[in-house]
Parts: sequence; structure tokens; C-alpha cells
Amino acid sequence: MYFDSGILTLIMALLDISILSILFRFKAISGIQFSMVFAGNFIFFWIFNNVFPDIPINNHIPIIKMETFESREISEWIWLRDYFDAFRDQTILKNFFQNNLIPSLSILCSSFFYTLGLKWHRKVKWALISGMMHFAVFIAFPLIENRIFDGLVYKVNMPFLYFGLFFYFVGYAICKFFLYLKKKYFIINDK
Repeated sequence: MYFDSGILTLIMALLDISILSILFRFKAISGIQFSMVFAGNFIFFWIFNNVFPDIPINNHIPIIKMETFESREISEWIWLRDYFDAFRDQTILKNFFQNNLIPSLSILCSSFFYTLGLKWHRKVKWALISGMMHFAVFIAFPLIENRIFDGLVYKVNMPFLYFGLFFYFVGYAICKFFLYLKKKYFIINDK
């Protein structure tokens, strides 16, 4: 099984339902919170499993050993500046935005659902902490993989993180505006 398989996304979603059901049972979350948080988590699982393609869950075979990183001048980090020369090529530019924009827009939806379902997430400070924790997973996972299996399993794609964190706050802002309009609607409706 690979990290980008739909089965793993389904397994993670079922585990999420189990945990949220326990929280719902003990009245830590409401039914609306249950559905909104599940929707946000499901999108996050899908993004995570699609950002790291072709990485097996077991029997990892590193593409390049850690000891050859320096000799080949290979970095674990893909920076936005690494794409600047490549941006002149239309094919590379198209692939860059296709590979980074779709997951980033999905992050927008995930953030929207979290903000809608969790009252604490509606504060800028907590949304910032939540967003940074989400994207810490995308940095930590490949780095841990590389250390455990002694090789370049995957690179940390920093351009995706830039786009993703930006879209995380776009989703937050859209939801805050939606909640503002909803509040105004009910005030006008009551009058």
C-alpha cells in the first residue's frame, strides 16, 4: 500500500470518525462540529496522501542514500527560488501550478470547514497556530522518512507550503465573512 492510495485515505477517515464519535459521545463536540471537523480532516487526509506520491507504507527503498546527498549536491528542500529559471518554460510552469494549486485550494476548503465548525478556530491567533501545525506535518513527514529509511524518500516542497498557508488563511477569511453575513441576515430577519 502507498501513501497516495485511496484505501489509506479511507482508513484515516474511519479512524477520524471513531475519534470524533468518542468526542461526540462524551459531548465534547456537537453534531455540527462533528460533521464540519470530519469534512476538514478528510480533505486534509486526501491532500496529505496526494502530496507524497509513490511512497510505500512498508518496504521503503530510498531513491538516493543520505550519504550521497552532499556529494551530488542534492537538497531535501525545494525552494521557490529553485523554480525561477524554470518559470521561463511553459510546461514546467504549468506543472508547477497544477501540482501546487490544486492541493492549496483544497486546503482552503479544509480551513473553511474548521472555521465553520470550531469556535476557537475563528480567532486569528488560533487559526495561525492551527495552520502552522497542519503544514508542520508536510515538513516533518518527509524529513522523518529520510532519517528512518536513510535516503531521499521525498523532498520538502516549500512552494506548496507557501501557497497552502496563504490559502489556509483565505479559507479562514472567507468563512469569517460568511459568518458575518449570516449574522447580519438573522439580525435583519428578526427586525
